[in-house]
Amino acid sequence: MSARPRLRRALSWGVAVACVLVAAACDDGDVPTSTATPTATDGAPAPPSDAPSASPTPATEAGEPDPQPSAGDTGDLLLAWTLGGLPPGFVDAVAALPEVEQVTVVAGDLVDLVASADADGRAADVLDAGWAIPIDAIAIDPAAYAAIRVAAAGETADVIANLAPGEALLGATSAELRGLAAGATITLGGGVDLTVRGVVDDDLVGAAEVVVTTADAAAVGVTTDRFVLLRHRGDHPAVEVAVRGLTDVGMRVRAEGEWPWLRHGDAVLPQAYVKAQFGEFAYRPTGNGLAIQQDDGWVDEYLRTLEVPILGSVTCHRAMAGPLEEALAELVDAGLAEVVDPAQYAGCHHPRLVAGDDGVSRHAWGLAIDVNAADNARGVVSTQDPRLVEAFTTRGFAWGGPWLSPDAMHFEYLGTYAGAVPGSDDP
Repeated sequence: MSARPRLRRALSWGVAVACVLVAAACDDGDVPTSTATPTATDGAPAPPSDAPSASPTPATEAGEPDPQPSAGDTGDLLLAWTLGGLPPGFVDAVAALPEVEQVTVVAGDLVDLVASADADGRAADVLDAGWAIPIDAIAIDPAAYAAIRVAAAGETADVIANLAPGEALLGATSAELRGLAAGATITLGGGVDLTVRGVVDDDLVGAAEVVVTTADAAAVGVTTDRFVLLRHRGDHPAVEVAVRGLTDVGMRVRAEGEWPWLRHGDAVLPQAYVKAQFGEFAYRPTGNGLAIQQDDGWVDEYLRTLEVPILGSVTCHRAMAGPLEEALAELVDAGLAEVVDPAQYAGCHHPRLVAGDDGVSRHAWGLAIDVNAADNARGVVSTQDPRLVEAFTTRGFAWGGPWLSPDAMHFEYLGTYAGAVPGSDDP
């Protein structure tokens, strides 16, 4: 078999639509063969901010700060997630709170999609051996999840509640990317075949790409309990305080409608939305720690190397190039070039997984940039100049400084979702 094509899609009408959204995922090209110690492709000397660090606050996920309960009673649905997965005993402790009426736990992990076919058996995703598409997957107890998350009974509630072992649900964006619908088959890493029972609104599954039952969770590799969903009676702030008091692990508690999506790691775009805007790639491990090799069709289509003010040569996603250049030019024009130290630039494109989390770093898309890295190590209080932060956030970047585990060096481009995520502004 040729080593060139990793990700090929049969051009049925549905998949043709998906290829319009992620054109590079349908391309192929030569595979780079080097497995040397990975560095950022723009030659930055420091590792990206999601690499392991000596942070005093260990963390694996991003989250926006919310240290105080929300004011007033905003409804009886709450979600709580903690850094690195839920601590032992937390779910039982939540269930034992007198105000809590229903509770369910949701697991989540990165899984590999190695093949897919539509309901008629026509191949959709076709990959060479050893290559996979990274998929954001969750595992649920279908009946409990539907009862808590879907407020009104109806067809969608039935589709979720009746999800059976051997079946999967696709979020709407995921289905569009795949060009798949009910009756399709997806094959996940390890050779597990699942039949797509249905497609559900992104909002109902936290924009997860694939949803499986807890019965299939271990087989497909979804083993980390990420968050609890609960319905309660009484005052929301009081229940929130009670939930927070169950552990000293860093936590976010959200009510329905309080955040753009109800899921863990909620300060960054769900992976499905990243793919829909910025392309989807196939990948394979390099055998060198967290480093991955991306299909070069995507790399050729979406990455650009350019000269920008202050930093010089950078390699990043083509969609981020303009906003990045504008933010840095604004600092130069305002006589503020000194707020960025070029010697502390830690890279943009860096193909790797997230340390300790098994997710795909947004650096792999070339959508994140780390500046003043040495002075703003992960987990420490920011020393970034507020004018630097404003230059980036007003151009569609989210800033990691206020996250549950602070990552003040990190600015991440949101594209069309700029302004939707609290802490970022619509440019």
